[in-house]
Amino acid sequence: MGVPVTDAEFDDHIDHQVGDRAKASEMEHAVRSHVRKHLDEDPIKYGRLSECREELLRDFVVEKRTWIYRKLAQKAEQRRRRPERPA
Repeated sequence: MGVPVTDAEFDDHIDHQVGDRAKASEMEHAVRSHVRKHLDEDPIKYGRLSECREELLRDFVVEKRTWIYRKLAQKAEQRRRRPERPA
C-alpha cells in the first residue's frame, strides 16, 4: 500500500520509486485514494480535485501521444533522406 498524499513522508516515498512511470502511478493512486476517502466531507472541493486529476491525466496522454507522433515523423523523415544502398 502506498503512502497517503498528505503524509510527511510522501515526497520521499515518491523519490524512491524507480522511473517516472512508477512515480506518476504512485502519485495518481495517492490522490485518487485521498479523494475517495474525503469526498463525502466536501463533495465540491474533492469533486474538483478529482476533475483536476482527470484533466492532468488526459493532458499527459495527449502530450505523450504528440511526442510519439513527432518522433515517428522524425524517423520517417530520416529514412526518406537516407541515401539508398545499391543492391
